Amino acid sequence: MLLCLPFLIDLHYQNTQHYGYGLRILGPQQPGVVLLSQELIAALLACSLFCLFLISDRGPRHLPTINFDQLFASLYESYSESQENKLRCIVHYFQRICLQMPTRSVSFERKLLSLGHQPLQSCLSYPYADFWTKSTIPLCPFQVHSSGLIEDHAIGTLEVDFENKYLGGGALNRDCVQEEIRFMINPELIAGMLFLPSMADNESIEIVGVERFSDYTGYSSLFRFTGDYVDKRNVGSLGRRKTRILAMDALCSPRMKQYKLNYLLRYVNFWF
Repeated sequence: MLLCLPFLIDLHYQNTQHYGYGLRILGPQQPGVVLLSQELIAALLACSLFCLFLISDRGPRHLPTINFDQLFASLYESYSESQENKLRCIVHYFQRICLQMPTRSVSFERKLLSLGHQPLQSCLSYPYADFWTKSTIPLCPFQVHSSGLIEDHAIGTLEVDFENKYLGGGALNRDCVQEEIRFMINPELIAGMLFLPSMADNESIEIVGVERFSDYTGYSSLFRFTGDYVDKRNVGSLGRRKTRILAMDALCSPRMKQYKLNYLLRYVNFWF
């Protein structure tokens, strides 16, 4: 896969140059889309596995960790079964794609609501309380489920990644909760960590088309890889699986402050 990377990069830019979907840094307050083939994602993740990406300028550019060195180091510095099982998910992903390379596409889109008086091109302005109190638009139909996992509910739903302003959170480090688990069972999500800097309060990231490769049980320290998972979701537009994940920066231990007006607006606007 690594040896194919130069060819895959050239092919990628040939196929995307006319549509504006090419691989690039989608910087803060810059809406845009990157569309990658699953084969190119596999090559990029192989670079991460072997820690080949330069990291000297990632901090100043507010980019998350992308190489796997910290994940490997955590096995020796403070061993836990959950960390070992995170790596088992990653190894299983590479085993699967070596047997049969997937041929679909995945898109990564930085979405934002403009904070200025004049919305940016292709962006809506940030709605404040006055907008919502005067709105007469009815809510769309919705269902409430008291049990089950986000990734196991109905096909076609928007699945939310509640976690960290840095896409992926601690997926390539020690953490192992909602976001990190999702990035292990759907490793193609990790590719977005390469080119998507941290999110502000008016931004979110939508990822469409990732394939799930692993099954699991447990949460946090009890997380365990339990074997292969065959993703049977249908394929939609642009050759993407019908899996839509919306990443947003959740408040840290908000308690009652989440009901203050500015925080309520923040969450309502994420969905807007």
